[in-house]
Amino acid sequence: MTIENGLLFSFYTAASGQGFPDRLEVRYSTNGASSDVGSSGASVGDFSNPLITVNPDLGLDYPDAMAWEGAVLAGLGDRVTGRFAFRYFIPDTSINANFIGIDTVRLTAEPVPEPSSVAFACLASRRSCPWPGAAANATLRN
Repeated sequence: MTIENGLLFSFYTAASGQGFPDRLEVRYSTNGASSDVGSSGASVGDFSNPLITVNPDLGLDYPDAMAWEGAVLAGLGDRVTGRFAFRYFIPDTSINANFIGIDTVRLTAEPVPEPSSVAFACLASRRSCPWPGAAANATLRN
C-alpha cells in the first residue's frame, strides 16, 4: 500500500479486564510488500518504524473499554510502498498478558480537524469526550 505523510492510522482497542499487563505496538515497514517480521520474538524485521504503542511501560494501564488510538504519519519524505503491523509484545507471558481486542482499523487521508480547547483537553486527559462519535478514551499520538 502507499504510505505518505499526513495519513491518519487509527483503531479501537481494549483489554479483557484489568489485572494483567498488556502492550500493543503498531509498526510499519517502508520496504514494499516485505513480510519480514524478524526471526525472534524480540526482533521486528522490516517493521522497524514504531507508530503507536499502547501501554509502553507494561503497567496495568491498558484500556479496559474500547478506546480510540491514532497517529498521523510524518517524516517520510516521499510516498513509499509498505505495510502496517500490530505487535502484541509481552516479554514474559507466564506473569503478563491476557487478551486484547482490536476493532475498526482505518487508514485515512482526511485531514485531522483542529481540536477545540475542550476536545484537546479531552485527548490530553483521556476523559470522556464531548463531541459526537468520540470514544470515552481517545489518544492522538505524534
